[in-house]
Amino acid sequence: MSEVSQQQVDEWVKAIETLRENTAARPEDSRKAYEAAANLWSAYGYNDAPEPVIEMLCNAIETGYAQALKDLRDGKLDNEVSNWRSDLFDE
Repeated sequence: MSEVSQQQVDEWVKAIETLRENTAARPEDSRKAYEAAANLWSAYGYNDAPEPVIEMLCNAIETGYAQALKDLRDGKLDNEVSNWRSDLFDE
């Protein structure tokens, strides 16, 4: 496997950051995604990687969380939510 250059790492960090910014367009989603990623990362505890790599990984986690929030809001998971949380739909 070839060595990874700092320029490559910087490009990956920027690409993931851009993806996160485009996915978490709503400020409240961005905040919730940040908090979720921070909680996950603090529980995981892997801090031996270089700071840009940690930043990239946290941004990737935030991106996934923000997309999940968007999918929930858009109704893409309504059937699953009703199965997971039937108590929300009981009358």
